[in-house]
Amino acid sequence: MILNGLSIQRAIFLSAFAMVACSGASGTEPGTSQEPASSGSVPATKSGGTSGATATASGSGNSGKTPGLGNGNQSTGLGNPGKGTPTFNGKKADYCGAGGCACSNGIDDDGDGLVDADDPECVGSEDNDEATFATGMPGDNRDPKWQDCFFDGNSGAGDDRCRYPTGCLTGAIAQTDPACAITQYCLDHCAAFAPKGCDCFGCCTVPSGSGSVNIILTKTCTEANLGDVTACPRCIKSTTCQPPPETPPPPTTTPPPPPPPTTTPPPPPPPTTCADGSPVCSDAVACNTGLTCVNGCCKVIVR
Repeated sequence: MILNGLSIQRAIFLSAFAMVACSGASGTEPGTSQEPASSGSVPATKSGGTSGATATASGSGNSGKTPGLGNGNQSTGLGNPGKGTPTFNGKKADYCGAGGCACSNGIDDDGDGLVDADDPECVGSEDNDEATFATGMPGDNRDPKWQDCFFDGNSGAGDDRCRYPTGCLTGAIAQTDPACAITQYCLDHCAAFAPKGCDCFGCCTVPSGSGSVNIILTKTCTEANLGDVTACPRCIKSTTCQPPPETPPPPTTTPPPPPPPTTTPPPPPPPTTCADGSPVCSDAVACNTGLTCVNGCCKVIVR
């Protein structure tokens, strides 16, 4: 069959339309290609992307053994210094109010017969919860991956520059691991807030029976259930960020005894001879035979 000009144009149009329809069904635009996925769970990307594991600052992937260790600053052992200028004011805010904190107000707030420091659930004078081992202060919370300065009265590392992996607190990461290193800024601006018996991150040694135990301060923990490790999680205290040692009072010295009173010395004994060497005599002291007493001196009798 011989096709006229109109039939030829119609055939060309239908062929082009079929090609466009097939290209749309394939899911890609004309002139593009889809890159194959990598072996990991995340599709491969252009240069600079990751493949599966999250890359650290050095470019190596996180092993995934402990959450929160993919931070490049932590891998250097210097902690996370944060960014910007710290807003540390040098003094914790007064969050207890005019009545004072529960553990230093002279009141048995929880009615157990123990007041303030005599109550084992008080870990310091600025503890505002006498009924549990929580502190009652703002920022008394826990992050599953990172801990900041626990006793500074706020959450976050913006003012203290403390970014401490939770695994270092629970013992999942050894204290000697570089990830548990703490910046000097954190030490300088956090250690002074920690009460006696605690580290900077809320791991405290509390009395238990005839001994003691290290616990993470939390509201679920009380003196009555210290044996419950779920309610009272155990912890490993930081070996570097702890309160400064207490300055012992100066030794008490016994003052020296006062000097004896000044007394007048007794008069010297009377002389036993006169100026010329003759013996002294008096009504009480007679001269020897052959001598006579003249003016208090024994003289030879001249005949």
